[in-house]
Amino acid sequence: MQTARERLNFIDALRGLVIVLMALDHVSHFFNPLPFNSLDLAHTSGPIFMTRWITHLCAPIFIFLAGTSAWLYGQSVSKAQLSRFLLTRGAWLVFLEVTFINLSWANIFGGVVVLQVMWALGISMMILAGLIHLPRYWLIGIAVLAIFGHDAFNGWHAKDLGNWGGIWAMLHERHFFKLTDNGGIFLLYPLLPWFAVMAAGYAFGPVMQLPAAVREKRLLLCGAALLLLMLVLRWPNLYGEVVPWAEQSRGSWFSLLSFINFSKYPPSLLYLCITLGLGAWLLAAMARLPEARLKLFLVFGRVPMFFYL
Repeated sequence: MQTARERLNFIDALRGLVIVLMALDHVSHFFNPLPFNSLDLAHTSGPIFMTRWITHLCAPIFIFLAGTSAWLYGQSVSKAQLSRFLLTRGAWLVFLEVTFINLSWANIFGGVVVLQVMWALGISMMILAGLIHLPRYWLIGIAVLAIFGHDAFNGWHAKDLGNWGGIWAMLHERHFFKLTDNGGIFLLYPLLPWFAVMAAGYAFGPVMQLPAAVREKRLLLCGAALLLLMLVLRWPNLYGEVVPWAEQSRGSWFSLLSFINFSKYPPSLLYLCITLGLGAWLLAAMARLPEARLKLFLVFGRVPMFFYL
């Protein structure tokens, strides 16, 4: 069995890979301004589409691994200590989101506070601080129900729910909360199902301590199961995505792009299936590599918040 440090290496390396992909997305946003959405199949090209699409891996994998890392850290401290750590770290991330991070985007956001991935990460940590005290099967049940069931409520909208609209928007819908004539809060990352993704990562933590061969098999099987589920649900446009795929007049390549074009805000079930499925395969691949081959990504993966900021 590998040592704890070796086990953490491939997790850190995957975290580093997705944080580098995040940088690709942000650089593209600032230095390659387009008059159309990169995912707009009527105007985009294949390379432009994929440059944006590949960055979809970032948030789901990063938040899932945050849950896994919390479980690993929890093996050396008490549940109470882990809860305090998750609460304080989560609150700190939310604070950074509404201060430093928003100020750094001020030339784009203006007077609007935008709640993005750090908000989702921080609040998910704070929720996980409570969930870790539940029996493991309860935690798994909550995570699975939220991830697989939230798309059943895609027809619910904040504007139709009266006084409950604000609460629903925080849970499941992008929403602008107007506070002044010139400013407000734009919620880009609603909490469903992000907190469940982190809880799933926490529940998956014990797999990281299995012997290498067993762990690799579990990762490959889990990845294959998620990707197969995505294909089964996506082909007939059955469930799990608000935007159906369709054959494109621009050719079969663009039809394929339509097939894998999933909703991120909030992340649909199929979005999570393809990103976490590929993430499981990437984790299995990186676990096979020696540390020397991972050094580039380890540089970023061990200090992801510093690099992000």
